[in-house]
Amino acid sequence: MLLELLLSKRFLSGLVTGCILAIPAAWLAEPLYKGALISIYGDEFATLTFQCDQSMREHWIGKMAVADDPSPSAISKLKAAEIALLDCQNYDLLQKKLFRLGLNDTEIGELVLQAAEQTPAGLRTVIGIHEIRY
Repeated sequence: MLLELLLSKRFLSGLVTGCILAIPAAWLAEPLYKGALISIYGDEFATLTFQCDQSMREHWIGKMAVADDPSPSAISKLKAAEIALLDCQNYDLLQKKLFRLGLNDTEIGELVLQAAEQTPAGLRTVIGIHEIRY
């Protein structure tokens, strides 16, 4: 009985029609899905990008201060800056989540650039990256 159903013209034509319609639908749905992901997570990604950048900057400044003057105050500030690096963990976790949900390196890179362009300092960084130096 099942074999008869599988070999029937009605079933086969339905299967072929379904495949013909499903492939373009899936092809068209992918950009919509990725656009929705970017819209949903874009602001959070920008915030975490900024926080991680600030944390890394403060950590570097703290390391330089300890190198110049290894006082207890400078060491305490460096330890606080190291704890702030947890912001980078949150950034990395969201980035991995977006990869897992289907965004590729180029789309993640676009999110990073959009995040950098949201602040004047970030925009100066983007300009500096693309600036031709003599």
